This record gives sequence, C-alpha cells and structure tokens, in this order.
Amino acid sequence: MLRHVDPVCLGWRLGLGTEEQARFSLALPPAGKEPQVKDWLIIALLAVAAGLVFNAVFPRYEWNVQRDGASVVVFDRWQGRFQRADFEPDGTLRGWPVYVPF
Repeated sequence: MLRHVDPVCLGWRLGLGTEEQARFSLALPPAGKEPQVKDWLIIALLAVAAGLVFNAVFPRYEWNVQRDGASVVVFDRWQGRFQRADFEPDGTLRGWPVYVPF
C-alpha cells in the first residue's frame, strides 16, 4: 500500500535540492490514490504459473510400450509405483495390480 509523501519533506530527508525535488515529486502518486491491483489475484496467478512449470519439468507419469505394442508399463514418478496393462488379441485391455517395489 502506497501513501502520499510530501516531496519537500522527503527531499529534505534525502538531501535533494529543489531541482531534484521537482523531478521526484512527479513520480509520487496523488494523495488518496491506492494501487488498483488485487494482491490475491497476483499471488493466484503466480501459483498457477509455478504449478504449470513444475508439471512441465517434473511430469508425474512415464510409460513404456513393450512387445510391439501388446503391453504398456506405466510408472508413477511421484509415488514410485508401476502398473502394467496388456492388450489381448481380441482388443480388450487386461490390467495388472499396482506394483510398489519398496
């Protein structure tokens, strides 16, 4: 939150002359004006952006196709679990139980 500060008083504290005071006073917001941007919105947008970057750098699932596409092994990187699925000759999918190595 920004407050209006008297440029003469501030210039005196900073040791500025009258010319510097004139340039510095233009950069200050007018009295009674506050920034219009909501802080929670900025924080939420930063959190979403951080989540997207985290998901791109550290993907959760990795999969490998085995035996000419007849089976798929899925690895969950975040929990350290494996699961295998086989495609039967008639086209149905047969899932195996989740395997936790440790």
